[in-house]
Amino acid sequence: MANPKRVSRFVPAKNKDSIGVADKENQKFYKLDNAYLIVWQLCDGTKNTEQITKEFIKVLNENIKVPSKVDEKKLLIDVTKIVERLKKFGLVE
Repeated sequence: MANPKRVSRFVPAKNKDSIGVADKENQKFYKLDNAYLIVWQLCDGTKNTEQITKEFIKVLNENIKVPSKVDEKKLLIDVTKIVERLKKFGLVE
């Protein structure tokens, strides 16, 4: 599987109280939860899903006051599913 890469016409965006991405071509906003947005941002075409999972854990530990123990194998499954869904919706290739 090729390293997932964000589709360049999408940019991080906020719409009222929602976060997500906006399509620069048609000004459409797509709401994403925090996990999806983080994974989407990590999809830069240089990392595979295992590397994205490790980076995701770093982001979690930087933003949580009390670092928690993360089951990396389970998280890899979740990140893989998120990447697959982002691909399905055309946000990554």
